[in-house]
Amino acid sequence: FPAHRTEITDAEVLALQPLAEHLAIVDLARASISAKSVAFLAKLPRLAKLDLADTNLAARDLETCATGLRATRELNLNGTAADDTSLVWLAGLPALEDLY
Repeated sequence: FPAHRTEITDAEVLALQPLAEHLAIVDLARASISAKSVAFLAKLPRLAKLDLADTNLAARDLETCATGLRATRELNLNGTAADDTSLVWLAGLPALEDLY
């Protein structure tokens, strides 16, 4: 699900609910999403690659991922509000191999 446009919002992301069991790669770089989308993404059981680069997400929004993203191997947070405290929850992601 590539989304290199700011027109992608929470509504479009949440509309993917019927596909939740099948989504493995989600690219939301530069999308206009909020914590609602992050909460949904964190529950995707097969999500191996997630790109949230250049989104307006706050560090507290990103921490929602702490209880999810169990299968995520690659995570792009470039250009987000992720900070040093975000490393605490990132350390808990069991499959994470690459962080940008």
